[in-house]
Amino acid sequence: MLCPSCNKNLATVHVYEIEDFVGPGDSRNKLAIHHLCEVCAQGSDLATGMPGGLMQTMAGSQLWNLIKGSPIKVQVTHQGTAPSLTCPECGMTLVELQRKGRVGCERDYEVFAQYLTEVLARMHGAGKHVGRLPGVDEAEASNQEHLSDLRRALELAIRKEDYERAADLRDELAQSEDSLEPLGGSEDPA
Repeated sequence: MLCPSCNKNLATVHVYEIEDFVGPGDSRNKLAIHHLCEVCAQGSDLATGMPGGLMQTMAGSQLWNLIKGSPIKVQVTHQGTAPSLTCPECGMTLVELQRKGRVGCERDYEVFAQYLTEVLARMHGAGKHVGRLPGVDEAEASNQEHLSDLRRALELAIRKEDYERAADLRDELAQSEDSLEPLGGSEDPA
């Protein structure tokens, strides 16, 4: 439903306004529901409980004196435009994953990869692990990362058919691996 105020955005803020209060639970009580988008809702005076024009109209009435201390119920709903994803193996939906915070099967990591990547990036502030690895000292981890970067660059150069760059990277990779071998190589205990 479009916001009737701006006719542009989806109405996601729903304000329930008491128009006529006869008594608690009375069927003659009248309620007005205002559907607004978030932009129009912020522009209206929801902090005092009513949109600006309605508040001025009711300011002197007995009804206003009765309800001015009572909060008005505001409901915000977020309607996604994309259809909800569902795992073909376990049947978990994206909404269910968001609610539970846990995946249902190993396939969920593939199905919900985009969502999980965004969540992990927000949680950790990065898209790549930069901490320590168990059983690996910092120097060795740095060398392993350097070798990994060289291998990726070599693969990219080969895909781009930049063979001169690939040859240079191959030589650098071989030299780096040879220089690390005495550190990580196996020694004969005899």
